[in-house]
Amino acid sequence: MASVPNAIQEKIENLKRNFRLSLLAYEEYSKMFRKLFACKDNVEEPPSKTPSKGSRKKLIITPYTTQKLFEMCWTLFVAVKSEFPEISGDFVSSINGLLCCMDCVFHNILHDNRRDLINSTFPGLPRTFFSPSYDALKASPINIIGKLCSDSGADAHKYLLKI
Repeated sequence: MASVPNAIQEKIENLKRNFRLSLLAYEEYSKMFRKLFACKDNVEEPPSKTPSKGSRKKLIITPYTTQKLFEMCWTLFVAVKSEFPEISGDFVSSINGLLCCMDCVFHNILHDNRRDLINSTFPGLPRTFFSPSYDALKASPINIIGKLCSDSGADAHKYLLKI
């Protein structure tokens, strides 16, 4: 490695740094996701039924689980991060992008009226959120980004020291 040109050594260091940042962002994402969404430990997917060869194929639509939601939200973040490589090397920008992805997923769940996926103990929700009379489309928007930032703001300094 000592004889490798400086340009390659810099690229390797950038790659290591980006990996560390992604790992730290994933750790923070896991914590924030568990605060916002109704996660159950050891979530198992119901086995999908495959049609037999002689039967007609039916489209089986299974509702999203929190595990699928977790994977989809992280995949969305990775896609956004790859589209904007300038945020890859900055922890704060990465977390901001991650929060935006979580906000997008949260509001889509809310629009689909899948409140069963949302953590009932999340402090940023209105008191009447889980009542049948609550209409998410008519209510004022819920600011989850502000609440997630205030909850995890104390940890940000700890993560910046790890980089």
